[in-house]
Amino acid sequence: MIHKITTSRLFIIATITISGLYALSYLWTFPSPAKLHSRHTATITIQSKQYTEKLRFKGLFTAKILHAITSPAHGTVTHVYKNYGETVTAGEKILDIHSKQLNDEFNKTLLTFLESKEKLIQLSERHQYQLKLFTQGAIAKNDHTDKSTEFYKHAAEHVSITQHINLLCKKLHIPLDTIHKLHLSDTASLESLLTTPHSVSLLAPDSGILQLPLSSNHDKKTEATPLLTGNIMEEHQSIANVSAPDTFEIKLEIPEHEIRYLKKGLVAHVANPNHPKNNIQGRIKQLNLNNPIIHNQKEQYFTTIVEAKCIFNQCTIPTGSTVFVDIELPSQSVMQVPMTSVSETNPPCVSVYNQTTHQYSDKPIIIQKALQNTFIITGLAPGEIIAANYPTTTNP
Repeated sequence: MIHKITTSRLFIIATITISGLYALSYLWTFPSPAKLHSRHTATITIQSKQYTEKLRFKGLFTAKILHAITSPAHGTVTHVYKNYGETVTAGEKILDIHSKQLNDEFNKTLLTFLESKEKLIQLSERHQYQLKLFTQGAIAKNDHTDKSTEFYKHAAEHVSITQHINLLCKKLHIPLDTIHKLHLSDTASLESLLTTPHSVSLLAPDSGILQLPLSSNHDKKTEATPLLTGNIMEEHQSIANVSAPDTFEIKLEIPEHEIRYLKKGLVAHVANPNHPKNNIQGRIKQLNLNNPIIHNQKEQYFTTIVEAKCIFNQCTIPTGSTVFVDIELPSQSVMQVPMTSVSETNPPCVSVYNQTTHQYSDKPIIIQKALQNTFIITGLAPGEIIAANYPTTTNP
């Protein structure tokens, strides 16, 4: 009896021992929650990063216009000194225009001016004489007043005629001294002025590059025909622009939902769509926030000018071409997470790992912007750990 009991107990003890060893072996080989996390779940530690956003627009690449040149009168081009694409200096002749209309107007106004001048001299002498008689009491006040009124009235008319002849002389480059010293009795000089054809010489108002004028139709270039002798010019017709030799402008129309991000001085990268690597750097020069352009009933647009520096004959972007303009917004500190770490729920969540409990839990976030493979988000703090792939994590 004693032998049987002892054998049973030994069997039980052996069984318990073997079971315990098996359990210990199992526990030894089964990983802790922390080991499960590190071995089976890829994680990301949230860090703030500097991010620079760019807004892309499209515009026309044009040289900065210093002055616009227009025809002062209807006429025919008689001589061309400079043509489009050439460098001009301030005061240099560009072309001559003969205008029969302007010459006829000058001749008529010149005769009117000289007649008015003679009459003014006579009325002035009479006025001085009448004033002397009135002072001496030789004539009545009414007589003196009537003569004075006539003198002052004609003097005012003569000022207007003088301004007109001065303007015509300026257009025809006739010295003013020659006209103001002239009298009707100077028949030889007068005949020479009246019979000599006078041309209008257009001078460069500033130094720069002579370029085709831009039409008012969406700022597209007019037909690229050179200035030629025999061309007919209309009064006030745009002939050319004098542009800066190393400064270019791009006129953009920015929608109102994006204009609030822009300010003067922001960096802009200008590139030809056909050769995007050949870009030049510019900056926002002007923001016109007072006169919006309305293309449709939904949104307003605002004119913005980007200015860029580039040597005229060495610039890699052709003048007049359509370009992309990438404007850099001020850098900001943001948090980015992979798209794979964000759930497709509403609101979107990430799986946050708790280092104390070794547990994962969903945490809502706000997606600010979607990039190529990441989201810019808010709702997490630097240092938090999230699962790189949602929702592959299961708590142990």
